[in-house]
Amino acid sequence: MKKLSIFFLISLLTLNVKNLHAQKAGEVAAVAAGVIGGAIAVAAAVEQYQEQMELRATEYLLENRPEFTHFELKLLDFNVSKLSDLSNVSCVSFSLKGPNLTNQKKLILLMFLSKGWMNEFGVDFTKVRFELFDKSQWGDLFFSYMSLASSVKITDKTNIPIFKKVSSSEFNTLSPEMGIKTLDSEGYGVYLTKTKYTTDISYVSLTPSGIETKYLTEDKLESSVFPLIRTGNDDDTYMVSDFSTKYKVVYNEKSMGLYIKELKDLVQLKRSSINAIQAFLY
Repeated sequence: MKKLSIFFLISLLTLNVKNLHAQKAGEVAAVAAGVIGGAIAVAAAVEQYQEQMELRATEYLLENRPEFTHFELKLLDFNVSKLSDLSNVSCVSFSLKGPNLTNQKKLILLMFLSKGWMNEFGVDFTKVRFELFDKSQWGDLFFSYMSLASSVKITDKTNIPIFKKVSSSEFNTLSPEMGIKTLDSEGYGVYLTKTKYTTDISYVSLTPSGIETKYLTEDKLESSVFPLIRTGNDDDTYMVSDFSTKYKVVYNEKSMGLYIKELKDLVQLKRSSINAIQAFLY
C-alpha cells in the first residue's frame, strides 16, 4: 500500500511538472507571436508612410515640372525600422533621372518635413515642402557645410587641398603654412601636413572620423581623412552660414542642418543620406 501511494505521488508530481512546462511553453509562444505580430504591424506602417511619400513626390513633379515627361524617381537611404525613428525624420531624399531618360540628367529631390508631419492617418502634406537640386546646386550646398565643418581651411569646391597625418616630431619640422594642428572627434591632437595634391567636391564623403577626400596621385586613387572642427561642447555649439534667400546651413553635433527660412524649421541630413546623394550625383 505504501509503495502504491509513493508511486501515485510521483505520478502526480510528474503530471504537474509536465502541465507546468506546457503552460510555460504556451506563454512563451504567445509572447513570441505578439512580438512577431507587432514587428509586422510596424513594418507595414513604415511601408505605408514610405509609399505615401513616394506618391506625393511623384505628384509634386507632375504638378510643378511639366517638362518631366519621362523620369525615374527612387527613395535614397530610407532605412527606418521603428515608428519612433520615423517620427524623427525631417528630410527625405529622392534620386531623380529626367526630365526624359534619354539625356540621363541626374537631380536630387529633397522632401522637407515640418514638425507634426506624422499623424494617425499618415502624412500631413500641409507640412511638407520639396526642393530640387542639380549637381552644381547640391555641390554648392554641401561645400558650404564642408567650409563650416572642416578643421582645415577650404575656399574652392573645385580645388580642395589634401592633408595627410604626420607625427608630432615631423610636424615640428614643417613650415607654418604647411602644417596644421587640430583635434579629432575624441579631443586628441592631430597633426596634418599639406600635400601637393588637390581634389574636388565630387570626391568627398563623410565618415565618423571626419571628411574623407579621394584624390589621384601619379599612379592610383588614394584617400585621406581630416577631422571635423571641434568647438567646445558639440551639443551646444552651432556654426551657421547664410547660404541663400531660402536656407541657412548649420553645423552642429557633426551633422549637416538646413534652416528653411520660409518654414522657420531646422532639418537634419544624415551622414548616410549625404553620402548616398554624393554617390548618385557624381
